Amino acid sequence: MDGLDLVAKERYKQKLESVGLQVSDDPYLEANSHRFRDDMSLWPRIEYGHIFGYFIKRPGTYTQEQLLSWKQLEAYNFFESGYVRTVFAMAFGQGVAKCVLVKAKVNPSQRSPDEAHEAWVIAKLDGSIVSAHCTCKAG
Repeated sequence: MDGLDLVAKERYKQKLESVGLQVSDDPYLEANSHRFRDDMSLWPRIEYGHIFGYFIKRPGTYTQEQLLSWKQLEAYNFFESGYVRTVFAMAFGQGVAKCVLVKAKVNPSQRSPDEAHEAWVIAKLDGSIVSAHCTCKAG
């Protein structure tokens, strides 16, 4: 949460709290890195429809027209170009409230690895996206 203004910090806190996490559970904190595993079997079944639904159901950066041309979106191009580094996952909650937080660093173009963006997605096991965040300008 370092570097965020007060409004952005509150929004970020609300994203975590919406799924029962606290600021101390922040996936960007080095102290929480031991809670994540490089294990694809933990990943929720997120499909394009889940992503589309997440962006349509909440106010966001992209318009419906931009989402319909999803192959042109920068994030999709980063993934296709191999800029997404190791994906880590952490399961939490129980029963129908069980969620998975998936995070990865994204190193756009040939920038220094220190300049990589960090992104995370919280989803239910069925793939329904609950919340997401990125350290890029789109947040």
